[in-house]
Amino acid sequence: MSKPNKHIEEYLKWYISKKCETPHFAVLINGDWGSGKTWFIEKFMKAADNDSPLAKDEPNESRFIYISLNGLGTTDDIDEQFFKQLHPDLNSKGAEIVGKIIRVGLRLGLSLKDSDLKISDYINYQKKLRDKILVFDDLERCNIETGKVLGYINSFVEHDSQKVIIVANDDEIESDLKENANKQIPRYHRIKEKVIGKTFKIESDIQTVIDSLIKENAKKSKKKLSENKELLIEIFETVKNKAGKNPANYRAFSHAIRDFDYLWEKLDKKYREHKKLMEEFLSIFVRLGYELQLGLIKEKDIRNINAAQEAKVVDSVVDHLNRGKDEEEPKENKYEAIGDFLEHHNIRTFNILLPDKLWANILCETNIVPDEIYESFDNSKHLEDENRPDWVRLWHLGDLEDEEDEKLTGSVFEKLTQHQYTEPGEIFHTYGILLRKERYGFKLPEEIDTPKKIEKHATEYIDHLYKKNRLPKQGKTAKKHLAGSYGGLVYAYNESPYLENIKAYFLRKSREKMCALEKESVAKLLNYMVTDPREFYGLIASYDHNISSTDPCYWNVPIFHNIKPEEFFDAYKKTPNANKRLVSDAFKERYKLIRRLTFKADCREFSNELYFMRELLELIKGALAEAKDFTQSTWHLHDFKNNGLEFAIKMLEEFIAPEKPETDGEA
Repeated sequence: MSKPNKHIEEYLKWYISKKCETPHFAVLINGDWGSGKTWFIEKFMKAADNDSPLAKDEPNESRFIYISLNGLGTTDDIDEQFFKQLHPDLNSKGAEIVGKIIRVGLRLGLSLKDSDLKISDYINYQKKLRDKILVFDDLERCNIETGKVLGYINSFVEHDSQKVIIVANDDEIESDLKENANKQIPRYHRIKEKVIGKTFKIESDIQTVIDSLIKENAKKSKKKLSENKELLIEIFETVKNKAGKNPANYRAFSHAIRDFDYLWEKLDKKYREHKKLMEEFLSIFVRLGYELQLGLIKEKDIRNINAAQEAKVVDSVVDHLNRGKDEEEPKENKYEAIGDFLEHHNIRTFNILLPDKLWANILCETNIVPDEIYESFDNSKHLEDENRPDWVRLWHLGDLEDEEDEKLTGSVFEKLTQHQYTEPGEIFHTYGILLRKERYGFKLPEEIDTPKKIEKHATEYIDHLYKKNRLPKQGKTAKKHLAGSYGGLVYAYNESPYLENIKAYFLRKSREKMCALEKESVAKLLNYMVTDPREFYGLIASYDHNISSTDPCYWNVPIFHNIKPEEFFDAYKKTPNANKRLVSDAFKERYKLIRRLTFKADCREFSNELYFMRELLELIKGALAEAKDFTQSTWHLHDFKNNGLEFAIKMLEEFIAPEKPETDGEA
């Protein structure tokens, strides 16, 4: 079987050779969106340059000038592109006036004295330009009238006897002119017949192109990508059929391949060798990455994949239940873009291997944390494990047989009844799964067969953990589980207001437990201030403080009302002078951080800290009044008062709305 487009290559080789001296016509390479015409001409130019006798002496000098007409608005814009490619060393001022002199020449008396251009530069420019083969791409996306552009190109072909190749979707140009009932159609046809002497239609050669893209863009993952070449072709064709006037293209596809290759090297061999897992991972990665490059989806769409899937299934269930009833008004679809993506790529299950937030981090920010990826891999359907928790198996709802589903639901409910789940993420997952099953119409035990019953069951469960002192004591650990996923899996029915209520109740009870700071914890915190002020700073003023630490994190918990101002001041005085500034900075940063990240209405309990701060301020003022000499310790005490304590008081007074004073009822 002959290679597609081989005849075009052979003709172009003859056209640019010395055998074809002065053709006085241009060659048009015509092709549909995504046919690979730009890729074809780029490969042809590269091969022609490599075969040129000049390649050894001037390896960086191309025989071609390639101009993309996409978005250009005037012929001066095209002239400037020529000039910049031929004279990149000349300044921008020269580039600005080149459009006025190149085509009309010095004979019209245009002056060069106000620029850095010299006559020798102009002559050299003209010579260089005549020696080049001109390639004009994206004709259909040029903002200049098509007939006018062709007239401009004709000056090179007819008057300068240059060889010109035009790359365009000619069918699209014709279609647009007809749709707009454009009077320029006859003129366009006349100029086209005058300029173009040969037209070729590119035949899409996706097999060869994909091989080439893998070879050029994949170093470490070449073998895996080559094994899945048919999958890559299917993805490209799917997007091509979807894209419409937003063209699928090989350049964007090569970016997706290159990004996958970058990630592949970072994955552990254990996972790379799992055939089914990696096929699914590659499939989702390239689909998302390719459409992201094309602008068909955006980062916000990727971050809403699971919400879109959930909404779609819920809508289908509701439609089924309401069949035969009066139709409701259509609802606004805020997930249209990502819903369209899921539909076209036939992604219908809830398991997209990674949480959508993790996909967004990888694809949009290139923020790759292998352990987070492995956590999702381990809990995927591809790595079945006999010791896998029941809730994980139940999360993969669509993969279960009827009897298995019923058995796992019963097992999970029994574990909840016995209060066996203590990890916040497991609790949210379990109740999320039950809410999802209820929404879809699955049969559940009577105690949890409505959303309100499920929420009530969950709050009673959390109350039990609270009473048994089994809630997590680390503020950040408690909060991080609220983000939307745990164990590499997104919470089932994460958009449910009932699950939101459960998570909010959990955080509130967790905060309540932490607010009641025990005597032992107070002593430990004050000891850190004396012996390790950086740890003290981290505990009270850093959102990102050492999440693996066994110490609680108090940045958003009002704990100072548990501490006697006198005890705190005694500990402060024992702190080495070299570390006291860090204590002052900790107070300042603590309330700046709370103000940035917390809603006022949620933190009225911080008013208790205001009383502590004011009493501590009076102690410090008294100590400063009694100081006879100004020493280093006195200086640090002034600094703590002015820059730490008074700033904290000011923030709290602004941050916390004052309580309405009681009245005796008189006007």
